[in-house]
Amino acid sequence: GGASYQWMPAATLDDNQSQSPVATPDSSTTYTVTVQSSDGCQNTDDVVVTVNDNPDVSIQQPVGDTTVNDSILVEAPAGFASYSWSNGATSEDIWVASSGIYSVTATDSTGCKDADTVTVTITGIDETGSDFAQSLSLQPNPNSGFFTITLGAESNVEGELKVFNLHGQVIREEQVMVQSGKKQMEMNLQNHSSGLYYVQLKTEKGVLNKKVVIR
Repeated sequence: GGASYQWMPAATLDDNQSQSPVATPDSSTTYTVTVQSSDGCQNTDDVVVTVNDNPDVSIQQPVGDTTVNDSILVEAPAGFASYSWSNGATSEDIWVASSGIYSVTATDSTGCKDADTVTVTITGIDETGSDFAQSLSLQPNPNSGFFTITLGAESNVEGELKVFNLHGQVIREEQVMVQSGKKQMEMNLQNHSSGLYYVQLKTEKGVLNKKVVIR
């Protein structure tokens, strides 16, 4: 071996005069080593240490409320090589049917990992045996993007009607008066892509979500 070693740049090396220093750069760095033998001969060489970007796993915040007999979608970002959820699932997204804390560890193609946690609180109305649950119905379901929302109540009550996509984004929102008896509204989502959506009715009596499928 050489009589002496000189590595540059030295700032991110534990010992720049070691034959095999440990490098801890924040970004990809080219290191140059100069080796001088005992008879004074020198030679240089380069080595590149590649630093991959840290993966960023941010779980999509699910739609806030759902019925207790329903489930809600919790989404991790796409593009990772593998996923490991706290409930044992290994898919990109999971459906959960109970309140709790859910976490995911995602591994990218280079083996780097990141984790995130989300709290899911299910506070909706039980669809079974609830008068309030009967105040919202969607027909037809599935549909092509055009459907009828029927609202009903025993007495007049103001409410807020929202339509969410699976990313939790509100795509329609309006204030409604849920009158004694029934009221029908036509909903046109034909300019939105096919898939699963949530129609949410929120009044002083509670929050109720219904799934609607657009084909």
